[in-house]
Amino acid sequence: VDGKPRYRGADGMDAIVRDLASDLDIRLNTRVDRLSPSKRRWEIWTDDFNVLLADAVVMTLPVPRAIPLIDAPAWGTFGVAQALMNPIRYKSTITLMAELEGESALPDPGAIDVKGHPIDWIADNRLKGISPAKNTITIHAVAGFSDAHAESSDESIADALIDAAEPWLRSRVKLWRVHRWPFAAPLTGATADQPCIISADPAPIVFAGDGFGGPRVEGAYLSGLEAAQTLMQQLNAR
Repeated sequence: VDGKPRYRGADGMDAIVRDLASDLDIRLNTRVDRLSPSKRRWEIWTDDFNVLLADAVVMTLPVPRAIPLIDAPAWGTFGVAQALMNPIRYKSTITLMAELEGESALPDPGAIDVKGHPIDWIADNRLKGISPAKNTITIHAVAGFSDAHAESSDESIADALIDAAEPWLRSRVKLWRVHRWPFAAPLTGATADQPCIISADPAPIVFAGDGFGGPRVEGAYLSGLEAAQTLMQQLNAR
């Protein structure tokens, strides 16, 4: 649309991360209830009543999800960090995933920025190379539609988005699923010279993500890179 190249992971957007994390101890499907600083470490309390100990923590959740996880008394220490994060605001997005009976009418490389009510953009996952076995599409709604239909039924949302996407479908939709993203992208972020926020006392905790680096993949990447470098400096100093 704007003449700039776009990139994707050949095996999905998480392929690079999966490769980098191949030799790490990864815990999945674990819900964290709260974090408490204790004697220069972090106690991470999970919903199955386990407590994990960590020398440092990196938080890349949307700010409204991250702040409530930290024990309230700790914010007396992290007051400056919280003040920097409070202005960050997000927009919501409704997404429709749909499987078609046949191929879509989208051209290569498989995505179009519609930017018109109610669709923001639409993508063909088979043409993108991440769903070769099925003809699946992803439709992202514009913010106005997403806000207006936050409480609408999945059926009414699907009907509206599928009707609006009809010129790009060609095939009948046989399965669909609606997903609501309350913090899909930041509307206002941290200051431009603040790609991440760290509090080192009593134990390092870093806040990062697109809310700090900007609402694009590049912004999230640069925020994460800065967070890693800042955290390593703190750990090496300790």
